[in-house]
Amino acid sequence: MIRNWAEDIRSKTKNMSRQAKTEYILNYYWYHMLLGVLLTGLLILGVYHVTRGNKKTAFSLVIVNQDINFERDAAIQEAFARFSGLPVKQVQADSDYMISYGDVQFKGVNESSYEKFFFGWSAGAMDAVVMPESFYDYCKRQNGTFLPLTQLLETSSDISLDRAEFFANLQQSDHSDGDIFLNEDGECFGIYIEKTDLSSFFMHNAQDPYVLVFPSAMKHRQSAGKFLIYALMGASRTEQSDQEGW
Repeated sequence: MIRNWAEDIRSKTKNMSRQAKTEYILNYYWYHMLLGVLLTGLLILGVYHVTRGNKKTAFSLVIVNQDINFERDAAIQEAFARFSGLPVKQVQADSDYMISYGDVQFKGVNESSYEKFFFGWSAGAMDAVVMPESFYDYCKRQNGTFLPLTQLLETSSDISLDRAEFFANLQQSDHSDGDIFLNEDGECFGIYIEKTDLSSFFMHNAQDPYVLVFPSAMKHRQSAGKFLIYALMGASRTEQSDQEGW
């Protein structure tokens, strides 16, 4: 098709001056050139999507109502990637979620964060969330559901861990100890972040402590189970390994 266009232009402009040829082409073939530009753009986008844009996500952590700190997010991504063996490009940590809800209201907060959070939740786009305890209660009132930690660890049997000892520790703890986050039936649905190895990454609020929880709609349960173990015992070991040059 392009060859036919070129031959047609050549035959019709062979006796024209350069300026006349340019004017003729712009007047009669502008839509052909526009179509060519559009096709080239689509080709470039397709190549980018296949080679770089189509990055598979193996784990996604969302951080709600902490400081928006991309350096901290990147540090969590890199540390967990080392612990889990996942490619760092497939690990995501995102703190760009300042959300107003109920009695918690922030001035100048973009309401799109609220929509982005619950849209991502419904789509299963978040595997773990660090959130204030009050927001956990708010999510439950919006019919949000969370995965019990015991079920989550069942998907992570490839990691060396004395699960019996871990479960015993859960049974010995209770809500008042501030170690784990229990529902009214006594099931463990989360860990208070200040009691985890991730504590140093986050700000803390004694009146509304932050919890690490796992939405039931997650897509990467095995990776989420690894992250739970990383939060409980792996983060400090990873930092120690870095310091010792392992």
